[in-house]
Amino acid sequence: MSTDPSSESQWEIVDDSEDDDEESARDAAAVAELEAKQQAEQDHLNERHIKSIAHEKRAAYRNRTYMLLIAITCVVGASQLCWLAYGQVLEHKWKPVAACAVIAGGLILASLGFFRRARAYGIEAKKTAITEPNVEPDFAPLSDGSQVVENLENLER
Repeated sequence: MSTDPSSESQWEIVDDSEDDDEESARDAAAVAELEAKQQAEQDHLNERHIKSIAHEKRAAYRNRTYMLLIAITCVVGASQLCWLAYGQVLEHKWKPVAACAVIAGGLILASLGFFRRARAYGIEAKKTAITEPNVEPDFAPLSDGSQVVENLENLER
């Protein structure tokens, strides 16, 4: 064993606990920043999802309105053809009556299809996008309201 003083200075003990604290603080800051980014992204996705659902509902209501307008137009057209056919019957012209009857029947059938589509769009628009939860709600953290009375009493003092 050598007792050389220069060899003792080579193996000096260094307290690096401050470096560890700084490193763990940087790691914690990085983790917090990452969590904040993830939360912001999740909020953005939720916002997009809500906008998408609202857009789908508006589109369903708009399509329902279009289908109702087309169906009503078909019914009005069929009634006009029936009125025209009645005028032709009074004049004893049977060929236009047959043509009017066939076209009016087609319009009535088409209007029934459009009414069905309008009903389907109405049901789709009224559907809720939120599903029922699988678990019962936990009401344990809720209070019974007695703290309100205590707060009022504290205000009076």
